[in-house]
Amino acid sequence: MAITSRHIAAIANFFDARLFRDSGGHARHDAAAPGASFIQVASTGSPTPHHGAGVVRPMNARHVSRVLAATTQAGVAACLVGATALHVGWAHKFDAVRQTVSDYALDDDANQVFTATAACLSVGSMSLLASAVHSRFPVGGAPTVLLGTWCAGLALCAAFRTDPIDSPTTVGGLVHNCACAAAVTALPAGGLLIARRLGRLPALKARARSLRLMSWASTAAGASFLATYLCAQAPANPAARWMAGRQGLAERVTLALELGVLCTLADAVRAGQART
Repeated sequence: MAITSRHIAAIANFFDARLFRDSGGHARHDAAAPGASFIQVASTGSPTPHHGAGVVRPMNARHVSRVLAATTQAGVAACLVGATALHVGWAHKFDAVRQTVSDYALDDDANQVFTATAACLSVGSMSLLASAVHSRFPVGGAPTVLLGTWCAGLALCAAFRTDPIDSPTTVGGLVHNCACAAAVTALPAGGLLIARRLGRLPALKARARSLRLMSWASTAAGASFLATYLCAQAPANPAARWMAGRQGLAERVTLALELGVLCTLADAVRAGQART
């Protein structure tokens, strides 16, 4: 099922409601009207500037955005730590130039780190999307679906292993490959659409250019990765075999640029929130 802006807004509103707490730590969903900002309601229902027994202290929209932004940063940071651990801890087993990142999942020990790495990036990406929608950042319907596809694709890549080289294709391996292709394609496409929207806002034109350049670079890298993948499926000549031997390198360059798109988008969202 496609993830739309209505689904993301519902998730953000749910977390917003959960942030209403009384002095006993119990959730209060009826503490204030939607859109309330730093409102404190006494047990009698009247606003009060003082903290005390029976006082509800809801977080405002800006605070919710900060919490989601912190979750995004934590997810990306955990992903980088996991990726570093994979490349350092299992360097003696995997060829980073020839083998893809997904091949780490074929090792019983490395699989746990790979799964956690992909899951952290998926959670961080979803938090970024929720933060953008919650703060009314000009994402738009189509980019929301594309970014949701990126998040879902990462989650599926973590849940399903790829197939070993020269082995029959399994259902799980097919799901993994399709999810990977969808994710790698969706993120730069969403970045380009968002950059076009941001280009209409004078205060965000510089960030729109950065996002556009990073998205195009990621698209070009993704095309090269696709070429190496196709060559690996049918290495008919020396040139195809040479390309196939660089599949892992092409994928790593693509993923690095995809992270660049994500970080550039996060910076644009943060700048847009600072101006609201």
